[in-house]
Amino acid sequence: MERRSTVTLRQFEENDQRRVIYVFKNSMMDLFKPNYQRHLSYRRFINVFLLALCLYLSLYVYNSVLLCVVIVALIPTAYNISTHIIFKQCIRKRLASDLKDIKTTYIDIDSGSGNFWVAVYDGQIVGTVALFLREFEGRGMQPELTTMYVHRKYRRLGIGTKLMNKAVQYANDHQFSCVFLTTGEDNHEARKLYIKTGFVKIREYVVNYHVLMSTVMTTYVLNLKPVVDDAVTATPDTSSIKQK
Repeated sequence: MERRSTVTLRQFEENDQRRVIYVFKNSMMDLFKPNYQRHLSYRRFINVFLLALCLYLSLYVYNSVLLCVVIVALIPTAYNISTHIIFKQCIRKRLASDLKDIKTTYIDIDSGSGNFWVAVYDGQIVGTVALFLREFEGRGMQPELTTMYVHRKYRRLGIGTKLMNKAVQYANDHQFSCVFLTTGEDNHEARKLYIKTGFVKIREYVVNYHVLMSTVMTTYVLNLKPVVDDAVTATPDTSSIKQK
């Protein structure tokens, strides 16, 4: 009978750094394709085409149809390259900040504030999740859920749910009133998990990277204790629910 592997969760250790970085990079680059496809949607491409057409008309003095064809053809290539550059910059920024020294940034046992966990499957780290304390909506220091990643080969095994439950339980055990997070619109599977766990959307905002690339960021909150004031007004998020 074939042995079925089990998933174990444990706190981050210093010798985990290399594998954690690998899982992080793997998960970040998985977001590249849906982001690229979304920005080359029909409407956006039409806008880009009109921009190229205006550019061509401004160069009409050259009287070259070939020039217009070349300009339009180069736009997807230029966008692909620029998107790759932006993703690489985001990765480098994280590697130079909180992920540079995970133990110092996240793990503070004395105050019981933040923490960082890894999911181990078949002896390998395949997922991560962390809590980091920040001031939130006038409710004092509350844990922000971040670095929620699962390697693509190990998804749909319930690992993300286990990581989420671990973080929420930790926040409960330390008497925090809520857990909050921010995620991008292309992170569809993670958004489904957040909603299933009970997180509700409280705001959206747009981040513009350049004229051809932007993304909608959404902040979610999971209230662990009753909210006694109007500090946080939550609205249900049905964006990941299929319409009948």
